Amino acid sequence: MLAQVVVVKWIDSTTFEHWDTADAVDEGKLKTCYAFGLLVRQDDEVTSVALLATLDKNTKKLEACSNWVNIPTVNVIRYQVVCELELPDNLGGE
Repeated sequence: MLAQVVVVKWIDSTTFEHWDTADAVDEGKLKTCYAFGLLVRQDDEVTSVALLATLDKNTKKLEACSNWVNIPTVNVIRYQVVCELELPDNLGGE
């Protein structure tokens, strides 16, 4: 499987889980965030990046992911492919 390792920069909301003044809310800022990892999905709706992944033994296609994030593509400021690599069938394990 050919995989893309990417960096995604996006704007995200900020939230607080406690009572605060209306002035503090008015002064709140959006956050610039970064995700680094394996590109799982990128289309008009969602850009998905995962830190961990498994491949199906038979099809060699992506089977499952862990530590992933779904980012609304409309919020993406910049997207960069760091590298493309062929994921090996066997790294000396099973």
